[in-house]
Amino acid sequence: MREFPAAVLLLLLALGCGEEPADRLVTPDGQVIVGTVTSIDGSGVEMDGLVKPVPADEPARVVLTGGSSVIGVVTADGEGYTVATDAGRMELEKGKVASIYWPPTDALTDLVDVPANGGWYNTHLEISEGTVITVAASGRANLDTGTTGPGGQEQFSSAVSQVPEATSGQLVMKVGAESSPVAVGASWRGAVESGGEVYLAVNSPPDSSMGYYTVSLVLEEPAGRGHWALYPHLR
Repeated sequence: MREFPAAVLLLLLALGCGEEPADRLVTPDGQVIVGTVTSIDGSGVEMDGLVKPVPADEPARVVLTGGSSVIGVVTADGEGYTVATDAGRMELEKGKVASIYWPPTDALTDLVDVPANGGWYNTHLEISEGTVITVAASGRANLDTGTTGPGGQEQFSSAVSQVPEATSGQLVMKVGAESSPVAVGASWRGAVESGGEVYLAVNSPPDSSMGYYTVSLVLEEPAGRGHWALYPHLR
């Protein structure tokens, strides 16, 4: 398995938890630069008035917060991003971009329907430790306690649900049949601590619910040495 800088893994786990909102740029040797990106063009990425020598005139992989990714040449003006792909130009607002990698990293995108009454659903997607998962979910589930979406209901679930500490009807996930599950909800992003197959479930007692959630999954290895990686603050 590839080895990745420890700084990258720690960064991914800490996204959104810093003291001040900031963009984070990881250099090919694993250094983390914190600041505000004001522009991206062929000369590089400008942060707080200093241009970093990112090969921004070359294609990058852009991972979106909505659960998909594209490859193209990225430019930015401080107000949003433009991605020039083979299919045309995409205009993206701030908050829509989860990460950008130069050169593009490997990533797998999949779309699955998770039934509300089926317990743990095996996606048969095998991933390794350190893989970064971006999840976006939609849909409705009819429970004994009412109708809900992937975010779940305010009341907590019963002891016979998949994850008793998560809310009723919430989308939950685990990697490996015996691993500890996490509450995902309508959107989630993070690096997994163990390898195995990805399981998803609607958090409710089995055979007591109807409906399903449609879940988009982007599975990517974090940028290793030789890559630049930008993690914009999700303003």
